[in-house]
Amino acid sequence: MAIFDKYDGFGRLKSIQVMGKAELIEPFSDKYNEHAKIKKIPIEALKKMESPLNLICVTPVKMDVLFSDFKKEGYSSRQILE
Repeated sequence: MAIFDKYDGFGRLKSIQVMGKAELIEPFSDKYNEHAKIKKIPIEALKKMESPLNLICVTPVKMDVLFSDFKKEGYSSRQILE
């Protein structure tokens, strides 16, 4: 499932690109089970799947943000956080 807004022109930019270190969480580990609980996904339903649902944890190193509304506050619409 993709979550996005349709493109409405440069005056309405809203995006973020996250770069970082990705870690695949071992299925049915404590961390995996805790995230399933947060998302209200029953562990038993996950165990019945033909292949396990992957959980990828990304620790951000750099984020590029484009947000047109920053200009209203006097900032550049592009911000970089490292």
